[in-house]
Amino acid sequence: MSHLKIAKAITMWEKTIIQIKSFLNHKQNAIAYNKQSNKIQKINQTLEQKLQKQTLQLQQVNQQLADKIVEQQQMEIALRESEERYRDLFENANDLIQCVTPEGKFIYVNQAWKATLEYSDTEIETLSIFEVIHPDCLDHCMEIFKKIMVGEVCNEVEATFISKSGRKVILSGSINCKFVQGKPVSTRGIFRDITERKQAEVEIHYALAKERELVELKSRFITTASHEFRTPLAVILMAAKLLEKFSNQISEEKKQLYLERIQTAGNHMTQLLDDILIVGKLEAEKLQFAPTYLDLIQFCGEIVEHMQISSTTNLHTIKFNCTSSVTHVYLDAKLLRHILINLLSNAIKYSPQGGNINFELAYKSQEITFRIQDQGVGIPEKDQKYLFDSFYRGSNTSTIPGTGLGMSIVKQCVDLHNGNIVIESQVGVGTTVTVTIPEQC
Repeated sequence: MSHLKIAKAITMWEKTIIQIKSFLNHKQNAIAYNKQSNKIQKINQTLEQKLQKQTLQLQQVNQQLADKIVEQQQMEIALRESEERYRDLFENANDLIQCVTPEGKFIYVNQAWKATLEYSDTEIETLSIFEVIHPDCLDHCMEIFKKIMVGEVCNEVEATFISKSGRKVILSGSINCKFVQGKPVSTRGIFRDITERKQAEVEIHYALAKERELVELKSRFITTASHEFRTPLAVILMAAKLLEKFSNQISEEKKQLYLERIQTAGNHMTQLLDDILIVGKLEAEKLQFAPTYLDLIQFCGEIVEHMQISSTTNLHTIKFNCTSSVTHVYLDAKLLRHILINLLSNAIKYSPQGGNINFELAYKSQEITFRIQDQGVGIPEKDQKYLFDSFYRGSNTSTIPGTGLGMSIVKQCVDLHNGNIVIESQVGVGTTVTVTIPEQC
């Protein structure tokens, strides 16, 4: 074999070896690839399982979140409905509900509050709670504010507010304070209007007081009347008995004296009955004011003449003086007669030593003034404030007959004329009574 053939054979073996090596390399690579591929598949399977598991967990979480969102939405709807119900309840409640800042500005008031106190929404925006509280109640409310600002709850609060029109509104309720991080942010109050109840209580107290007064009046009437009637009745019975038994033995002068005593006692009883009937009518408000035109000078002159004639003694002189021209005036003659007769009777009765009684009449600017002045025992200062009480008598008049009705009658008759009465008195010196009445009442 030649060298050339040998070289070609060697080359062929070398190529074959190279191909074999290449094949072996490829096979090893394929085996390695297969191994790697298997590993990757296993890893992929593991990842797929984890992904599926996480996806399932994520789906569960998403479902839970969805359930939570639905639940939250339902809670929000329920909360809104609840808030609407409470707001509707507050707005339509009969009680007055308010929410106020610590500075006194209104945050919220309900319809009952606005309707009762007569303020509009626009006015409330610029209004302060301290402008609504009645001035007489402001100090009391400020004390309550101080208490609730430190956490106290006031469950029994009574306060007087004032409406826009100036009407007093008495409220009763509770008030507390809302705190945020320890600081007061608003006061909340719920009140009930008790104005009518309070007025009813006042009327009841007044009625009870009037009833007690009536009971006392009846008691005093029984005591006074029994005493006052006993004396003239005793005089009448004694005089009548003397006239019956000794009519043929006593002189005409004595008979006349006994008859005068009977007449005087009868007149006294008649006057007493008249006074009691007048007081009864005045207490029952049945004595009406009925003015007519009358000649006042003539009217007063007739009363003076009547009093002078009916006096049981000649110790007193009534001096009548008119200081201005008085023609016909518009007054109630019956009530005016009660006024003047009672005042002149007192002047005579409480001047036991006699003397002059000055009776002055004046007319100016459609105002009539009657002034009666005596020189009698006078009225102690401590008794003067009780002079117009029925059956009340001065502490220094126990020995002088009387019912204590006269000045009560005078005062109420003057009041029916829309007039005024002033009494000036000094013990041991005398008394001056001045009655002023407007002509046109």
